[in-house]
Amino acid sequence: MNIIDHGNWVAYVPNPWPEGIPRNVMFCRRVSDGADWYKYQKQLTNNSVFCVVFDNVIQPVYRDPSMLFPQDGLVIEILDSDTIEVIAAYAFKVYDPETNTLV
Repeated sequence: MNIIDHGNWVAYVPNPWPEGIPRNVMFCRRVSDGADWYKYQKQLTNNSVFCVVFDNVIQPVYRDPSMLFPQDGLVIEILDSDTIEVIAAYAFKVYDPETNTLV
């Protein structure tokens, strides 16, 4: 199983506020480089499984990364998964960032 670490994400308020965006929209950016989640996730494909990890536990799991909002979590991508029932297969698994594996 190949896993890609897409980094830790936190909430932020854009300054200036994007034109045409309602004031109640929430935003996330990656801690390492400030990449905006909405822009970043558009480059990801639905061919993998995307997960948000909180305290080393996988919680939301989707093939479509636009379904995630990774505030205060780590985003990982599981490659080469032909699993159809991704929630049953990966939800609540423990992610070990040192070995980049699931337990």
